[in-house]
Amino acid sequence: MPARKVVFAARVRHRTAVPIAIAALAFLLLATRPPTAQAYQQFGLKWRGAIALDASQRLEVFVPALDGTVMRTVQDPSRTSGWSGWQALTGIWVAGPNDLVIGAHPVPGTAHGGLLDVFVRSSNGTLWHRLQQSDGSFSAPWESLGGNLTTAPAVVTNADGRLEVFGVMGGNVIGGRTYPTSVKHIWQTTPTSFDVWSGWQIIPGFFSPVYSTCCGPAFIVAALNTTGPLAGSVEVFTPNVGLIQTAPGSATFGLGPNVWMGDSGTMIAATNADGCLEAYGISLNGHPGVYAVSQTHYSCGSTNWTGATQLAPLNAFAYAPAAAARNSSGMLEVFVTANDLAVWHNPQSGVAYDRTQYSGWQSLGVPGSGAAGTPFVAANAYGRLDVFVVGSDSYLWHNLQLAPCTGIHLAIMKCGGWSGWIKLVP
Repeated sequence: MPARKVVFAARVRHRTAVPIAIAALAFLLLATRPPTAQAYQQFGLKWRGAIALDASQRLEVFVPALDGTVMRTVQDPSRTSGWSGWQALTGIWVAGPNDLVIGAHPVPGTAHGGLLDVFVRSSNGTLWHRLQQSDGSFSAPWESLGGNLTTAPAVVTNADGRLEVFGVMGGNVIGGRTYPTSVKHIWQTTPTSFDVWSGWQIIPGFFSPVYSTCCGPAFIVAALNTTGPLAGSVEVFTPNVGLIQTAPGSATFGLGPNVWMGDSGTMIAATNADGCLEAYGISLNGHPGVYAVSQTHYSCGSTNWTGATQLAPLNAFAYAPAAAARNSSGMLEVFVTANDLAVWHNPQSGVAYDRTQYSGWQSLGVPGSGAAGTPFVAANAYGRLDVFVVGSDSYLWHNLQLAPCTGIHLAIMKCGGWSGWIKLVP
C-alpha cells in the first residue's frame, strides 16, 4: 500500500507539473514578445522627444518609451484626439534624455517639412537612423552609421539638402575620468542618396575637451547660416570651441566664434526671421537662468555675435535645454521647464523691430501633476505653435496656440492664447 501511495503521489505531481510548465512557457513567450504599440501607452513615456513637419505638412512627434523604444504619433484630423495611434519603431533603444533628434530631407514643391530621418544614439554610442519612405511610413529598418558618440548628436540640413550629423567621440583619461575630446561629423554624399553616407571624419585641430564647467559632457549644436557672408555655411557650437564650414557644403571646417552657452552645457540654436542665428543657454551659477546670444543685427550670417543677455530671472531645470520656434509673426518664442514643474515661455517682443527684446516669462501652467522633462515645440502648417512635454505621469502632454499670431511687434502683435495642457492619448 505505501508503494501505491508513492506512485499515485508521483502521478499527481506529474499531472500538476504539466500545466504549470505550459503556463510558465506561455508567460516567457509573452514576456519576450515585442510589446504592441497600445501596450507602450500603458508603459509610459520618458525624456525629451522631437517634433518635425513632414512632407504632407503634418506634425510628427517622436518620444522614447520607458524602455527607450522610439514611439511615433502623427497629426490625424479624423481622430478625436487629432493624432494617430502610437507606432513603435522597435529595434533600437535611446540611450539618454537628448539622444533622439530629427532631420528633414527637403521635398521639391514644399516650402516646409520633408521626408523625415530619425537619429538615435544607442547605449554603446552607435548612431542609428531610420528613414521615412515616400508613402510616409517608416517601414525600412534601422541602419547603423557607426561611431562611438559620447554626447547627444546634432543634425543639420546643408544648403544643398544633404543631412549632416555632428558628435563628440574619443577621450582622454584625466584624474580617472574620461572626457570627450574630438568633434566628428558624417554626411550624405549627395542630396538624393538618402542612404549613402560618408563615414565619420574628425574635424582636425580641435581636440580640447568638450564638456561643460559643471555638468559633464555638453551639447553639440549645429545650425545653417541662411544670409550674409556666411550664407549656406554650417556653424557648430560647443562650450569650448566654435566651428564654421570653410565653404557651403564643404567637408572642412575652420575656427569660428566661441559663443557663450551657459555653464550647464545645454544650448540650442534657432533662426530669426531676418536670418540671424540665435542661441539659448542655461546658467546654473552666479545669476542662474536662460540667456540669449545672437548674431548682431547688422551682421546676420557673420562671425559677429552679441554678448549673452539674461531673459529675466527664471529657475530653469538643471541640465535641461530650452526649446524655441518662430510664431506666425516671425518672433522667436523660447520655452523651458522651471523648478515649479510648469512650462514657461518668453516671446520676442519686436519692440522697435529689435529682436533682442523679449516680452518676459509667462507660465503655460503645469501639465498634469508636473512636467518630468523639457519641452519641444514646432509650428504646425497653419503657423500655430504646438509645445509638448512628458509629464511625471509618463504621458505626453501638449499645449496648442489657438490662433496664429498677427502683427510684427508687441504693441500690435496678438496671438490667440493657448488651449491649456491636453493629455495626448491617441
